[in-house]
Amino acid sequence: MARRPKAGAAPPADPERQVAFRFGLFAWQVWSHKIMRWLVPWFLLLSFVTNLLLLGVRPLYTAILLGQLAFYGAALLAHVSESAKRNGVVRIIYFFVQANVAVADALRRLLTGKRMTTWQPSAR
Repeated sequence: MARRPKAGAAPPADPERQVAFRFGLFAWQVWSHKIMRWLVPWFLLLSFVTNLLLLGVRPLYTAILLGQLAFYGAALLAHVSESAKRNGVVRIIYFFVQANVAVADALRRLLTGKRMTTWQPSAR
């Protein structure tokens, strides 16, 4: 015999809706580390363009834009100078920017239909 809910009680939750919340932290980790990382380059570009548009509105926006320019400038410096890559902070900035440029390029190639070729070992 099935139990009847008490008067005024919330209806039972739909089990299909609970699937997303069943795994809690793990579901969030998969979402943020596997899916959202493909969008990070576009969010970075959006924040840079937004700060350019907000330039001069408030001093805070100008300071943030200067920080972004310094950040990307450090990555550019590391790209052209081997000695700059010896600095640990600059090396991390360079890696972050290079990784996001690679993700943006890969997504661009995927969306434009460019085929990715793989290396084939030579026949012996």
